[in-house]
Amino acid sequence: MEISSYAVNKIKDHVVILGYGEFGQSAAKAFKDKGDLYIIVENDIHSYHKGLNKKEPIIFGNALKKNILKNTYLKDAKKIIVAIDNPKKLYQICEILQTFVPSDKILVKVHSNREKESIKELNINNVIVENVEVSRAVINSC
Repeated sequence: MEISSYAVNKIKDHVVILGYGEFGQSAAKAFKDKGDLYIIVENDIHSYHKGLNKKEPIIFGNALKKNILKNTYLKDAKKIIVAIDNPKKLYQICEILQTFVPSDKILVKVHSNREKESIKELNINNVIVENVEVSRAVINSC
């Protein structure tokens, strides 16, 4: 596991972004532009190196591993954004997160209402359904 020097210092009131795909990258850019503290966890080596090249505060590792999550100081974070595209891993990560932080700190991005239903039993209220948001944007622009 390689840890960005940014991530070595204990931080708080930051945002943890789990996943550095398109959505994770967009979220990171928004927080960077706003001047907010954030830290990213990514397990795809190519996406990880992309983040390193952009000087992102990024940790290489699997968010299913509790020791990786602990390195993000998630207990002291103001929000944890789950930007994982694999529905099975997304569910497992949300379960693990709930052992560390209250559900209201967790924000999950899913692709469809079906995926939202699959995590409903976890009682996470901050769920963004990508297809619904895109539909709203299309309707609002017409």
